[in-house]
Amino acid sequence: MTTHIAKESGLWHPDTIERALAYVERNEVRRAYARGAFWEERVRMAEWWAGFLDDIRAA
Repeated sequence: MTTHIAKESGLWHPDTIERALAYVERNEVRRAYARGAFWEERVRMAEWWAGFLDDIRAA
């Protein structure tokens, strides 16, 4: 996902975008708890991104 496009959309909390990136928490305990952070919004954002790519492909 292109961070710039997600941020420009204004639809998503910046922390949600960051969690969706390849960032990995080094502390295993923190990583386990952070995995679920913003989960529902991350799912909606992934669906939005898939639709965005479908629209580009169809154009």
